[in-house]
Amino acid sequence: MRDLNGLLEKQNLTLLGSLIKVNRIRQNMSQQHLAQGICVPSYLSKIENGEVVPSLDIIESLFDELDIRYYSDSNFLRESRELIDEFFDELNLNGFVKSGEIFERLVKQEDKFIHSPLIVDYYLVHFAKFCSTSERDKFDEVLMMIQSIEHLLTNHQRFKYYFYLGLDQLLYYRDATLARDLLLKSTNYETTGHSLLYLAMAYYKLSSYYEAFEFAEKSYQTYLDEGNLIGLIGFYHFKAVLCYKVGSTERALRQYERSVTYMRKLNRLEFLKEAQEGQTFMLSRLNQSDEPLVIEDTITSQILTLCENGDKSQLDELQDLITKYKEQGMSNLLYDECLYESVIKFYVRNRMYKDAYLLTGENHL
Repeated sequence: MRDLNGLLEKQNLTLLGSLIKVNRIRQNMSQQHLAQGICVPSYLSKIENGEVVPSLDIIESLFDELDIRYYSDSNFLRESRELIDEFFDELNLNGFVKSGEIFERLVKQEDKFIHSPLIVDYYLVHFAKFCSTSERDKFDEVLMMIQSIEHLLTNHQRFKYYFYLGLDQLLYYRDATLARDLLLKSTNYETTGHSLLYLAMAYYKLSSYYEAFEFAEKSYQTYLDEGNLIGLIGFYHFKAVLCYKVGSTERALRQYERSVTYMRKLNRLEFLKEAQEGQTFMLSRLNQSDEPLVIEDTITSQILTLCENGDKSQLDELQDLITKYKEQGMSNLLYDECLYESVIKFYVRNRMYKDAYLLTGENHL
C-alpha cells in the first residue's frame, strides 16, 4: 500500500511535481494524455510545477496511470541517500576508482529510485557519471529530464546540475565561455575544490590568466578544507601549466615537484607520468634536458611527429589530426600547450607566417 500523505505537505510539492513530470517524460507521454479523465492539462501543469496541493485521489490516479509504485520506506531512503552521498564523495576525492562500483549498485535498484523521493538525486548520479564522456545519448537523455525540472531543484541539486553541465562544456565541447558562465553559476549555490579549479581552467582557456590564478588559489584552500589531498595533485599540475604559460618555467617545475611529493606520500603514482611529461617538456624549453618527450596518446604523438618532420604538403593531414584531437575533449592542458607550440613551429618552418601569427594571437590551439 502506497503511503502518499507526505506528498501533500507543502515542502514536498516540488518533489511530487518532479516525480510525476520525470516519469511522464520517461514514458514519452504528453500532459494532455496523462491528464485525460483525471484533471485538466493546465491543472496537471501546476501540479508538475509544485504550484498547487492536489487531492489524494488525483495523486493516486496520476500514479496509477504512470505505474508509479512509490517507494518511501525509511530504511530504503536512508541507505540509498548514504550510497548516493558516497558516490559523490568518492567521485570528488578519488574519481572513478570506486565510484564506478557504487554506480553499478545504484543502477541495480533503478526501478525503486525512479518511483521514490530520490528520483532527482538518482538522475544527478547519472548526470555526473556520463559528464564529459563519449556516451552522449545517455548524458543528453538525463540532461533533458533535469532541464525539464530545473526550477524544482534544491540549491544542492542546482550546484551539481550547473557544475557538471559546465564541466561537460569545458571538457567535451571545449566551450570555455559557456563553461565559465555555468561554473560561476554553480558557485551561487556551493563551492568545492573541483568547481573552483575547473573554473580556473575555463579562465585559462580564455587567456584570462589573472582570474585563472585567483580561482586556482581558492581551489587550493578549499581542497585543504575538504581534506582532498588528491585534488591538490590536480591543482599543482594545473598551476604548473599556468605558470609556464605566463613565462615562469622554473616556478612551473616547482609545482610538478610538489605534486610528486604528494603522490609518493599518498601512494597514488598513477598521476606520476603526467608530472614526468610536464617536467621533460619544460626542461627541454630551458635547454636543460635532451630526453625526448614520449606521449602515449596516439593522436597527440602523431601531431607532434608531423609538426617536427612534415612539410606544407601534409597540411590537410595535420588539420585532420588536430580536429580528431579536439574531438577527444579537453583532458590534458599540458598536451594542449605542447601541440600549440609545435603547430606554430610547423607554420613558421613552412613559411606559413600568417597562420602562425593568427594562432599566436589565439594563445591556445
